[in-house]
Amino acid sequence: MTRPETSIVIRTFNEERDLPGLLEAIQSQRYQDFEVIDVDSGSYDRTTAIAQERGARLLRINSRDFTFGYSLNVGVEAAVGKFVVLVSAHTEPYDDLWLENLIAPLRDEGAAMVYGRQYGTPKSKFGELRDLARTFGPERKKMSPPKFFANNANSALLRELWESHHFNENLPAQEDIEWAKYWMEQGYKVIYEPAAGIYHKHDESWRQVKLRYHREAVATRAIGVWRPRSAIGLAAQEVWYLATDVLAALRQGELLSRRREIVSFRALKAYGTVSGLIGPKATPDSSVGQDLFYDHKCKAVVVRGPNRAAIEEIDVPPTKPGDLLVNVAYAGVTNRDMELMKGDRSFNSDDSSPYPAVPGGELSGWVARVGPKVTHVKEGDSVVVQSLRRCGTCQACLRSNPLECQGEGNGDLRSGTGAYSKYVSVPGISAHKLPAGTDMRKAVLVEALAVVLRGLRRVERLLDSALDIPRFAVVGAGPMGHLCALTLSSRELPVTVFDRNAKRLSYLKDTPVSTGSDSAGLEKFDVLVEATGDPESLESVVQASKSDAVILLLGLPASRQQFTIQGVAAREKTIVWSAGAEEADFQEAARMLSRLETEALTNYAVPLSRFAEAWDTFATGDRLKVLVEVSSRNERAQSGGTAT
Repeated sequence: MTRPETSIVIRTFNEERDLPGLLEAIQSQRYQDFEVIDVDSGSYDRTTAIAQERGARLLRINSRDFTFGYSLNVGVEAAVGKFVVLVSAHTEPYDDLWLENLIAPLRDEGAAMVYGRQYGTPKSKFGELRDLARTFGPERKKMSPPKFFANNANSALLRELWESHHFNENLPAQEDIEWAKYWMEQGYKVIYEPAAGIYHKHDESWRQVKLRYHREAVATRAIGVWRPRSAIGLAAQEVWYLATDVLAALRQGELLSRRREIVSFRALKAYGTVSGLIGPKATPDSSVGQDLFYDHKCKAVVVRGPNRAAIEEIDVPPTKPGDLLVNVAYAGVTNRDMELMKGDRSFNSDDSSPYPAVPGGELSGWVARVGPKVTHVKEGDSVVVQSLRRCGTCQACLRSNPLECQGEGNGDLRSGTGAYSKYVSVPGISAHKLPAGTDMRKAVLVEALAVVLRGLRRVERLLDSALDIPRFAVVGAGPMGHLCALTLSSRELPVTVFDRNAKRLSYLKDTPVSTGSDSAGLEKFDVLVEATGDPESLESVVQASKSDAVILLLGLPASRQQFTIQGVAAREKTIVWSAGAEEADFQEAARMLSRLETEALTNYAVPLSRFAEAWDTFATGDRLKVLVEVSSRNERAQSGGTAT
């Protein structure tokens, strides 16, 4: 095969949203003699899969090693083309002539480097649109000292020159200006080519805006283009730009709607620039570099005390060797969430304060990042996460009893950082892979159904073999009882569900399941399933059931309950309990859900931003099950991204 003339190098970190558009536009270029290389610095969305699906050569670096210069050097080192094009992942070529126009000056004019025009988008901040117009105008330029400038969001260079002088890997930004400055001082040309345009899709938080201009100022000072005394002039310039922005917005009729944005952008740009110029002059080490390069934040519901909950930005949790980072799709609202919100200390096993905490124990999601010790799932897999954490190696875990786990890291996922967060880190052993195509709403039910299946399996071992068809009663028509009834019905076993709540019973009206509001007659049943967790209900089930009955307790009982020997043992009743589940139960539950009609449990979901509405609905009991949509597959890249 012939070697391509041009290598296109793209830097990525969580670029799932914009990368498809860029790669499609590259493939549509009139000039086609190129290869595409993606240098990814630890994406935990679908970025790497998208790159590979569209034919890019994937190179990975660790996010802690990232600098702009280092990532570009990795990409250029792997490039085979005579020309190397560098383009940001959140851009899109203006037209199908972009690529050939960008490299033409390298071919014909002896330039060391070319950079192209940049346009904003409808989502661009007003001030940035005007800055782009000032910096990247319609006039072609040949840059000469002391006006050193280039921009690697849209540039091309000669690889043979890079071999003599690599990008500076210690700079937090402006590696493009440093490289251009070096070759301009050697007598080479750097050309601005407006015919090679891209749309630059900056969609940054205000923190990211300040961070970007801060690191650019630090780097520009380090390479000697700006000095600390430049801060006064640059700050004054931003004040002037603010005034002109206001006048421009007024003429365009946008001042009223964008006034806060205009002021915020100029203020944060000025603050970031000045702080970068007059702060300590130092090359950032790897830990500082992380703060400069990445905004590892995501949205989450944080409870800071009884009845004090709000959406906040939290740090994306780190991934330990045995952990997974999960991009949460749906969270199920549970009583534990309400207990945490109300300050009921029964959810906390010790005297320490549980706050601040992110609630949520029931969740489905996609694997975003895999620790090196985890082998049973890979990035992009759909998973359900077991709420009861376990070590997997102690005797209790080996006996399939996670509630008694004594290993390191055991506990309840519902305390600490839970499912009401776009990203949550969980022990790899707690994640169970789902079959391809699983409905992520239904997947929230997998753990509850797995607990049901484990309980029923334990019951089967205890039933009298002389029984032809055992009769089942389920006390409690909540989500757990509903799932248990559907499971028994799917096995063509006679089952009656009892509940005082007529609305809950109504969800079973179109099924073969019998219902009753009065629990009288429990003595007729061979197996009684207590699915409420209510102590009084449990007491009545134990007292009303017949001799030889098997009583299954599903889930976590609301409190400890005492029974007399006469009431249980003397009448030869058997009580079994199912709270956790095994891998086989999770897999069977995932398969079974596709056959069960669970519309009543999955038809009500609200976005994370409306979590309070979800909790209010749960408290009223108007819905059988309440779900919170934390992120849809189309939204999975919204929290990430690198700077340009």
